[in-house]
Amino acid sequence: MATYAREVHIPEENAVVALGNQGNFADMVASWSERPDDPVVHAEWRGEEGGRVAVKASLSREARDFASRATFTVIVDVDSSGRLGIKARERATETIGKHLTRAGIEEYALGLDPVSNVLTITVPEASSRSAGELTKMGSEAAVAAVGQPLGVNVEITSNPPVPTHRGGQTYLLGGGPGYCTGGFSVTNSGLAGISTAAHCSPKPSYYDGAVVGETVGGADRDVRWTKVYGAKDARFQYTTGGYYTVNTSRNPTIGEGIGRYGARTGANSATVQLSGQCLKYSGWPQYCGLFATGSQTLQPGDSGGPWYVRVPGPQTVALGISSGYYNGRDYFSGVGSLNLLNMVVVTA
Repeated sequence: MATYAREVHIPEENAVVALGNQGNFADMVASWSERPDDPVVHAEWRGEEGGRVAVKASLSREARDFASRATFTVIVDVDSSGRLGIKARERATETIGKHLTRAGIEEYALGLDPVSNVLTITVPEASSRSAGELTKMGSEAAVAAVGQPLGVNVEITSNPPVPTHRGGQTYLLGGGPGYCTGGFSVTNSGLAGISTAAHCSPKPSYYDGAVVGETVGGADRDVRWTKVYGAKDARFQYTTGGYYTVNTSRNPTIGEGIGRYGARTGANSATVQLSGQCLKYSGWPQYCGLFATGSQTLQPGDSGGPWYVRVPGPQTVALGISSGYYNGRDYFSGVGSLNLLNMVVVTA
């Protein structure tokens, strides 16, 4: 709480209230987003202004009821334009990315804006395709994915996307010298293990002093489960030598201020700006379901590290694990991606 208060320049007692409100809003959005009818179009936490959420008509009454009872401001917009829900937008982005991969695009970032419905394709300047070709390719892929044309914006950058997994200690890759960072303790069908990024391969012989067993990486999510022999432990390192205990887990919400830890760079914090993103590193498959921040702090060695938020109690909420960075943003997989690989975060 003290760290957050210093970063946003408010008294610590105000930070307790602010983080509590942020957490309550994010918890509610997360529960709505899991419904089969995919009723949330967009949700954003705006700090002192409170939260704003755009929902389909099926959720309008419940969302307005939540807003009327909340102790902070919540603005509810009912979408009448037929925009995609959060889950459908993620599926569409993933499908479009697969079209790009099949067309031979080796490195890119991809996101579908929930407000403008514009698809943004970001590629390094070394890409073999021109902006015009990528625009046409994106438009055709969008029609195939969602049945309607979308606006396409192409951005050219000087550097390629970077998976953050080279050089160090913690989750040693095949005995080193490359390394990643272990994320949260998880179970997979009741078996204890550690989460990290899918691109963190090959596996180490030991993790945190314990013998390591089998490992399974996600095919289209940058998450990996590695079996660790030993007792389950809900703690994770949030600063060098300091540990928090996980009490619960969920996906983050846009606008949420959160923290992270990496073996290379240590502790840091950021604000979530984008969701439902896809990223393609050279030599790796397309990874989707990613969240992106407004700044880049990750470095090689930080991949797989934990992202979290502290809420009043105090309690610690597990949010996701690091993937990599590109074009001034950090990218990480949400806890929902861990669940897709049958991983459950260990909690106290």
